[in-house]
Amino acid sequence: MEKLKKGIWDVFWANFLSLLLGLVTGFVLPKILSVDSYASIKTYQLYISYIGLLHLGFLDGIYLKFGGMEYSEVPKSEFRTPYITFAVFQSLITIAVIVLGFIINDDVLLLFAFSIIPLNMLNFYKNIYQATGEFGRYKNILRMNTILTFFMVLIMLIVFRTDDYRFFLWGYSFVNVIVWIVSEYKAKVAICEIKYFSIYELMCQIKSGIFLMLGNFSSILLTSMDRWFIKALMNTLTFAEYSFAVSMENLLTVAITPITTTLYNFFCNNNEKRKIMSIRRYVTIASAIIAAGAFPVIFIIEHFLVKYHGSIAVLLILFSSQVLYVPIKGIYVNLYKVEKKQNKYFMGIVLVVVIGAVLNAALYSLMHIKEAFAIGTLLSALFWYLLCCFDFNGFGFPIREILYSIAEIVLLCLLGYTCPPVIGFIIYSCISLVLSFVIFPNESGGALRKIMKFVKYR
Repeated sequence: MEKLKKGIWDVFWANFLSLLLGLVTGFVLPKILSVDSYASIKTYQLYISYIGLLHLGFLDGIYLKFGGMEYSEVPKSEFRTPYITFAVFQSLITIAVIVLGFIINDDVLLLFAFSIIPLNMLNFYKNIYQATGEFGRYKNILRMNTILTFFMVLIMLIVFRTDDYRFFLWGYSFVNVIVWIVSEYKAKVAICEIKYFSIYELMCQIKSGIFLMLGNFSSILLTSMDRWFIKALMNTLTFAEYSFAVSMENLLTVAITPITTTLYNFFCNNNEKRKIMSIRRYVTIASAIIAAGAFPVIFIIEHFLVKYHGSIAVLLILFSSQVLYVPIKGIYVNLYKVEKKQNKYFMGIVLVVVIGAVLNAALYSLMHIKEAFAIGTLLSALFWYLLCCFDFNGFGFPIREILYSIAEIVLLCLLGYTCPPVIGFIIYSCISLVLSFVIFPNESGGALRKIMKFVKYR
C-alpha cells in the first residue's frame, strides 16, 4: 500500500505541474490565435490521440508481460530485442503515413507522421515504467514534456508572434524528439549491446496485446467520436468551441492519471476483494471532486474567453461524464488487464462504441446542436460503467456508487446551468461533502483523518 501511495504522489505532482502549465496554454492559445488556427491545432491533437493504434498492440503486450515485476529485477537484456524490433516496426509505419500524407495532400497528417516514432518510443518506456511500478522515471518523462511544451508555446506566441498553426505543429514535433532523445540516454537500452530485429518478438507481443490495444483504441474512439461527428457535420467555429471544452476536460488527467497508471501494478500484487472494493469507493469520491473543476473553468470563460462562451454547456456535460470515467479507467480497465480479460474488455468496449455512435446520430437528428454529442458521450459512459459493474459483479455490485455518481452528475449540471460559477462551486462542494459522508461514511471519515494528520505534521 505504501508503494501505491508513493506512486500516486509521484505521478500526481508531475501531472499537477502539467495542469498548471496546461491551464496557461489551454486558455492562452484560444485567446490569442484565430479560430481557424486553433481548430487546426486541435485537429492535429485529435490525430495524436490515435497514435497508439499504430503499434498494433505491441506495447500492450509489453505492458502485460512486465506487469507486477520490479524494474530493478528485470535484466536490461530483456528490453533490448523488443526495443529494436519496435523501433524498426515504427519506422516502417512512419514511412507509410508520410506517403499517405503526400497522396492526400494533408499537411497536418504529414506533421503528425514526424511524431510517430518519438511518441511511440516514449510510450515503450512509459508502459514498462508503469507495469513495473517505476513511477519516478514515468514522472520525469511527463514533467520534461510538459515544461518543454510550455516554453515552446511561449516562444511561438512571444518571439515569433505567429498565428500559423504549422509553426506550432513543428514545435510539438520538436519537443517530442527532444524528450525521446533524453529518455533514451537515461534508459540506456538503445545504446547498450543493441540486439536484433525479431519477427517472432513482433508477432508474440502483438498477439498478446492486440485485444487490449483494440479495447484502448475503442475507448479513445468513444471519447473522440463526438468531435468526428462535429468535424463532419458542423462548421469550424463549432468544432473549435467543442474542442476547447474537450481540452479543458483533458486537464482533469492531473487527477485521473495517478490513479490509472499506478493501480495496475498494485492490483497485480494485491487482489484482495475487500481492499479493491474500498479503493473503488475512494476513487468514486475522487471523481466527484474532480468534476467540480467545471466551475472555475466556466468563470474564466465568462470573464476572459467570451468568444468561446458557446462551449460552456458542452463543458458541463463532459465534466460530469468524468464522474463515470474515473472509476471506469481507474478500477475496471485495470482489472480487465490484471485478470487477463482483454477479449472481454474489447468486446464490451466495441458494444459501447456502437451504442455511442447510435446515440450521437439519434440525438443530433433530434436536436441539431453540438450539445447533443456531449449528451451522447455522457450516456455512453453510463452504459460502459454499468457494463463494467456487471462484468465484475464478484467484487459486489456497487449500488451505492451508482446512485452517488448519478446524484453528482445531476447536481453538477443543475448548478452549472442555474447558478453563477462561484455560487455553484460552493453549493456543489457542500452538498457533495454531505453526500460523501452519508453514502460512504467509512471512506470519507478515513480520508478526512488522513488529511488532518497530513496538515498537523506539516
